[in-house]
Amino acid sequence: MVKKNPFEFCEKCNHTGWILDIKTNKAKHCECFSSVIIEQKITNSGIPSRYSQCSIDNFDTLDNKNLNKALKRATGFVTKYPAVKKGLLFMGNSGTGKTHLSVAILIQLIRQKAIDGLFIDYQEMLRSVQESYSPESGKTEYYVLEPILEADLLVIDDVGSKKATEWVRDTLAYIINHRYNEGSSTIITTNYLDEDINNDVNETLADRVGVRIRSRLYEMCERVEMEGDDFRKQFKIR
Repeated sequence: MVKKNPFEFCEKCNHTGWILDIKTNKAKHCECFSSVIIEQKITNSGIPSRYSQCSIDNFDTLDNKNLNKALKRATGFVTKYPAVKKGLLFMGNSGTGKTHLSVAILIQLIRQKAIDGLFIDYQEMLRSVQESYSPESGKTEYYVLEPILEADLLVIDDVGSKKATEWVRDTLAYIINHRYNEGSSTIITTNYLDEDINNDVNETLADRVGVRIRSRLYEMCERVEMEGDDFRKQFKIR
């Protein structure tokens, strides 16, 4: 398979990404180079294709005051980044837009501030770590965890969807504590609240991930509760 040339759209640099600076007689990056790098960062961020068009501008609050507040928090996070003291913890029923806002923040920060960001599904993250223990995988635990630990902004989607065993708690605690100690920003989405009042579930977030991890999340993330109808039932991606 022939690899696509990322600069094929630009005639100014003859599709190479480089131009000759006549004054210095040295090659320099073409103006198109930055946009190509940004698109590569987005591609490498792991955002699922179904969410690739999510943005802050196309998040529909439907005049829901709670969702309006969540949108303002997302906008404020983007504006202040990287001078943010905490990440965000989006909590609420399924289909209220938690993933949409998380991805929108990630995409906008990559485009505006050229960060290295990563989106990962909670269960997929745990499965990848488990698979690294198999000799047949060809991957080490460090290979799997490095991008998760080192991303400028990490989005972990659907935390709590897998009941926490001791191994799950230890793995999640390692990731959360490392990012907390390094001052790295983390955005988390979950269907579980801090009180057992959610119509979809009968457990709290602490029940699903453990009291110790929930306590750490209090320290490193601002809680953003999102209440509303399930937009998926109206054929909208949330």
